[in-house]
Amino acid sequence: MKETTMMTEKDIRKLLSDINKNKVDGKIITRPLSETVDYAKIWLEILSSPSAIGEHNLIPQTAYLIYEKEIGYFAAVLADDSLKWYVLPQYKKSNLFLNSFKNTVIPHILQHKPIQRLLLNRAEYSEKEYTIIKRTALAIGFKITRENEREVRMSIEAASLGKREYIVGKNACISEKRKQEIKAEISFFLQKLHIFETEVELKTGDIEYVEDIKEIIAALTKLEVR
Repeated sequence: MKETTMMTEKDIRKLLSDINKNKVDGKIITRPLSETVDYAKIWLEILSSPSAIGEHNLIPQTAYLIYEKEIGYFAAVLADDSLKWYVLPQYKKSNLFLNSFKNTVIPHILQHKPIQRLLLNRAEYSEKEYTIIKRTALAIGFKITRENEREVRMSIEAASLGKREYIVGKNACISEKRKQEIKAEISFFLQKLHIFETEVELKTGDIEYVEDIKEIIAALTKLEVR
């Protein structure tokens, strides 16, 4: 399985701009966690055909998008292997970002893991940026576990948050039109899978692989879009 390609600062800046202009074209699926935070899965590219796969990643990037009604999305926290965040320059002093990060993003992350670690490498930032990021992490609740001239290692544990209400997020409706589109795409996949199943069976006789494909077909056949 291919690893997720980490988004660059340029990627995040463009993503925030595209979301605010409604130009994401299915590359991002979101679930609101609060009035100011959306949990998101992001694909930097959507493949147009099997031949386009090449070295592209099929695994989405996990992110939290920070929102304010008057200005739209202005910050993102990336939360896969490492934790990184980006705030549009004009909003870097926003208390809304810090509060959303501390009260929604971190608790949601720690619902699914006992500890979140953070590594800051001085070589990756200017001294000013390094200081701001470190100060932000401490304000959110991270504790320094090791520090030297080159880097600082920090962590925050779920137990440190005490008892909190579990953040489930808010369900959103899928339009009837979109449901029909999804059903049509699933039917298309099923047809393709039946063809693959037949090709493998008749040309290779690999019954174990055929059975695996049949299980996928059975699961997709039962699937209903609610």
